[in-house]
Amino acid sequence: MKRVELIADLEEKKRKVAKKLAELKLEQRSAVSKSKRTKDNRRKILIGAMILARVRNGQLPEAEVRAWLTAFLQKPEEQDLFPPDQAL
Repeated sequence: MKRVELIADLEEKKRKVAKKLAELKLEQRSAVSKSKRTKDNRRKILIGAMILARVRNGQLPEAEVRAWLTAFLQKPEEQDLFPPDQAL
């Protein structure tokens, strides 16, 4: 094999390895992001469950939680999830 052909062959292999490395790094970043989102969602669920348990046990006034929700929820579709005539 001539030097020119060898160089071209090695350059092609280098390009393929660089492409594969970039793909693997992207997969790794995606997996880490997914794991972080999953943990964040779980934390939110647990905090919500704790607040609801305290409301139901009488340790936290429902009116106070509703005031928090009114101040926090911006979108009408979010507000619709907590109708005032329905218990938390």
